Amino acid sequence: MLVNSMKTCNKKIFEQFRSFEVKKPNEAKHKTQIYADYVELICLFSKDFISKTDALDRLIDAGEEFDIENPADGEIGLVESQKNDKAEGWINAIFEYIEERKLLIYKKDYPFETFSEKGIKLIGTNILTEQQKLYLYLLIASSLNSFMKLNKEITLEFETLSEIALKAYLPPNAKVFGFGSNTKYKGNAQTKIKQLAKDINLGINERIINQIPSKNTKEKGLDIVGWLPFEDNNPNTIIILGQSACGKDWFGKQIESFRYNRFYNEYLQPFTHAMFFPYDFKNKDGVFGFDIDLYNNNIVFERRRLLNLIKDDIFNQLICSKQIIKKCLEFHDDIV
Repeated sequence: MLVNSMKTCNKKIFEQFRSFEVKKPNEAKHKTQIYADYVELICLFSKDFISKTDALDRLIDAGEEFDIENPADGEIGLVESQKNDKAEGWINAIFEYIEERKLLIYKKDYPFETFSEKGIKLIGTNILTEQQKLYLYLLIASSLNSFMKLNKEITLEFETLSEIALKAYLPPNAKVFGFGSNTKYKGNAQTKIKQLAKDINLGINERIINQIPSKNTKEKGLDIVGWLPFEDNNPNTIIILGQSACGKDWFGKQIESFRYNRFYNEYLQPFTHAMFFPYDFKNKDGVFGFDIDLYNNNIVFERRRLLNLIKDDIFNQLICSKQIIKKCLEFHDDIV
């Protein structure tokens, strides 16, 4: 099974890099963390310094535009100057955040060097630590639009990473399991939901569960589950229902695990929900930049937290992702 899986992985890697292109983000310009990812990604493949000018030129060539509100009539030169000033201010903000990542947020786990004049450069591939490679994996998982042929492999292994992160976060007696594909829970969705209820000793809502089509092999909304058991096996405990999200549509995914509140009967203690993202949430003094977009009753595991939690050789379990990173480090793209 593993041999066949690796053959499929290697075939998809070959197809992905046969005509590879780093795709420009289609995000609002104020999301500098998304554009910082883009700069890091082109830096990963260029193996050379990427300056502010290099990055801006590539973004403009890819269709990035800078509109000026209420442009002066007939003063074309002035409008162009204003556009240039706006573009320069924007790219400066992106590189300032890259510098924050290096000095304040990720520090030794950051796989890029930064220099005020030259820009940003991947450190030597032969000296990358496992944590720095993990950063690269999270960067890749945050940029699925550039890895369309490998989306399935990347997202499946991100579920594995999320499970490992939850285990690292909880005490040693915690029970943590994947609930997606290739886990201990087998059968159709109804069967899996009932198996989990038995493991945690939870009551179930038969009427709701029976509405799930019997052909469903996976009911969306739950990728990882964890709980802290007592010796008495009483369900009055902390139960965490987790969802992984690599896609840019993560906002709506936050509420998907809440559907399981209707499948199970909580006992005195409400369920806790968790979201696992490969994204950088634009940390500023430890505060998430996406606070306004986050739902209540959700523990958030984003890029910084994942890197802080996972300290082992994660790529013993992310077999395909290890090959993807290897290929990324070998691949070269002429950026300028």
